[in-house]
Amino acid sequence: FGTKTEIKNLNSFVHVRDGLAFEEKRQQAVLLSGGEVRQETRRWDPDAKETLLMRVKEGADDYRYFPEPDLPPVAVSQKWIDDIQASLPQPPAERRQRYIEDWGIPAYDAGVLTQTKEMSDFFEATVAQGADAKQASNWLMGEVSGFLNAQHVELGQVALTPAHLAGMIKLIGDGTISSKMAKKVFKEIIQHDTDPDK
Repeated sequence: FGTKTEIKNLNSFVHVRDGLAFEEKRQQAVLLSGGEVRQETRRWDPDAKETLLMRVKEGADDYRYFPEPDLPPVAVSQKWIDDIQASLPQPPAERRQRYIEDWGIPAYDAGVLTQTKEMSDFFEATVAQGADAKQASNWLMGEVSGFLNAQHVELGQVALTPAHLAGMIKLIGDGTISSKMAKKVFKEIIQHDTDPDK
């Protein structure tokens, strides 16, 4: 994020606005001229409409940082950090790239599938149940999203489960039902959680 600069004497919202605007231009000029922005404290002069150097600060010692005696030190183990990181969901951008690389999902479709965690989780659970990834993507972006939009509901509010969507997709794949018949079956499973095999 660059090198921070502390500005003193900002006594009003106008001074904050003008001080930041000047400092932005000053730092741009320093960088464009090949210079380096230093960590320093400057004072806003409202009459001259500029910041003036007060002192340069090189590190934490210059700020007189010291421990709070009433607060005990907090020991954080690397294992605890690793466990927390492992429990976090994969960021949407990483999920999107994984869908493209691992399952051959088009970039646009992968973007739609990863717009919400709920949709991403449902898609992955459907594939985990044995459904073809591209077919699962097509159904979620087509019939499923269409139904949700028409009924003004969220995915978690309908009876559809990943297992039943995967079951229906597999029935289409092995020729047990046609695509036309699948749309009728879909209405039953999304409204009543009907097992497609029945």
